[in-house]
Amino acid sequence: MERCLEIFREPLDAQQAGDAIHVLKMISDRRVLAWIPEFMASENEIVRLWTLGILDQLLIMQEAITPEEAAPFFKQALADPSGNVRNEAYRFLEDFAQEEQVIAMRSFMQ
Repeated sequence: MERCLEIFREPLDAQQAGDAIHVLKMISDRRVLAWIPEFMASENEIVRLWTLGILDQLLIMQEAITPEEAAPFFKQALADPSGNVRNEAYRFLEDFAQEEQVIAMRSFMQ
């Protein structure tokens, strides 16, 4: 994970920085949460988009962070200057809300 951070911080080009965050999405654990503010502050739209993927991975797939921990970053993404980042944040939040409804229904049905 640390090597991905190094590549992000000193990339050869914008694509390499984005690729480092993409790889980090696949191998991240909750330690990456400390780096999210830096990724979200990046001028590189690709980095910010893959950062939302990291949050998705940590919150939904791994259940390694809570919605409360992720919320400030999604709030930031919803105000991002990039329409692509805003749209991805909205899409994630819609998917998350649907998943929470399914979980609630399963609990209710038991």
